[in-house]
Amino acid sequence: MSIVGRGRAGGYTLAMPEEDEKYKTLSELKDKLAMIMGGYVTEKKIYGDDSISTGPSNDLKKATQIATKMIKEYGMSNKLAPRKYGTDDEEIFLAQEMQEGKNYSEDTATEIDKEINALLIEARDRAMDLITQKKEEMEELVKTLMEKETVEQDEFVKIMNGESILEDKDSGEKASQIENKQEAEDKENNEKSDENNKDNN
Repeated sequence: MSIVGRGRAGGYTLAMPEEDEKYKTLSELKDKLAMIMGGYVTEKKIYGDDSISTGPSNDLKKATQIATKMIKEYGMSNKLAPRKYGTDDEEIFLAQEMQEGKNYSEDTATEIDKEINALLIEARDRAMDLITQKKEEMEELVKTLMEKETVEQDEFVKIMNGESILEDKDSGEKASQIENKQEAEDKENNEKSDENNKDNN
């Protein structure tokens, strides 16, 4: 996770899979949707509905694409028949889609929209609940990002478990300072001991 801009992005979160997976389950995709919604709901919670920015637009696009595939291609709806809705060469533009890519009725299209919206609303609400529950950890994460700009996966896990990466850093610096001071004192004592030996000789 980083607040350093990359291209057109003001910052980014890169999720690394624990293992190479070819298939995703319904629960895994729902988790992914909630994660993607994190930036959007955080802006709403911190700045309010009237101050939401264009920042999360790419996240909303990704979430919509995933939710659409879940309903139209993966059969992950209990309210629709288990089939694929639309064709592989479905066109992007609505007018062309209605003529070429759509293989279902308007009533079905309405149900598809409802199911997609339900997934996105569920993801939004889950993200909001998590951010509310983890308020202190989120504040620590913000503080850490402002200090370090980038947080690695193991550091993120520590922060979400209530640990402070910045405290670890400060403790390490203090330990290093103490060690350096001790080495300086030992060196000084050794030099004094050598001088005393010379005087005695």
